This record gives sequence, C-alpha cells and structure tokens, in this order.
Amino acid sequence: MKMARIAGVVVLVVVILTAGCATRRMLRRMNQVRLGMTRTEVVEIMGKPFASSARGNVEYLYYRSHKYAVRFEDGTVESYGHMRDLESLGPPAQETDGDAGVIQQEV
Repeated sequence: MKMARIAGVVVLVVVILTAGCATRRMLRRMNQVRLGMTRTEVVEIMGKPFASSARGNVEYLYYRSHKYAVRFEDGTVESYGHMRDLESLGPPAQETDGDAGVIQQEV
C-alpha cells in the first residue's frame, strides 16, 4: 500500500515536470516568431500546429490545444502569443486545416 502511494506521487511529479518543460519549450519557440514572417517560417520554428482556422485573408495556427496562436493577415504574421491576449481580435468563424476546409486536430 505504501509503495503504491509512493509510485503515485512519483508519477504525479513526473507529469508536472514534463508539462512545465513543454510549456517552456513552447514559449522559447514562440519568442522566435516575428511580425511579418510567413506561414512556412513559423511552422519551421513552431512545428506542425495543433489546429488552424481561416476566413478571408486571416488565418490562425493554434498550438498546445488552442492555448497559443499565431495570426496571419495577408500571408504574414500580424500577431502571436497566448490566446487570452489575442481574444480581442476574434478568431475566424470558419475553421479549416488549410486544404480540406475543416478543422484538423492532432490526436
């Protein structure tokens, strides 16, 4: 019983530390993004997005389950960061993966 409790605590600590490392890694990548970059440049830095959405000349790439986003206008970065900071810009109503016309999520 005591071993099971210790194992549970160890697993919890590992999960917390891993999540923290992933967040720091995401923030380091996000800090490399610059206004005016193209979608290709952003994907080279950030990796494949969790999902994307687009309407007209505006496109969003979402990372870490929609926690972070990069907003493109006319094909270049217009803004980027944590979603709570971008919410006032409003996401496009039509979600797309860029090719198929539907939202694409990593599983």
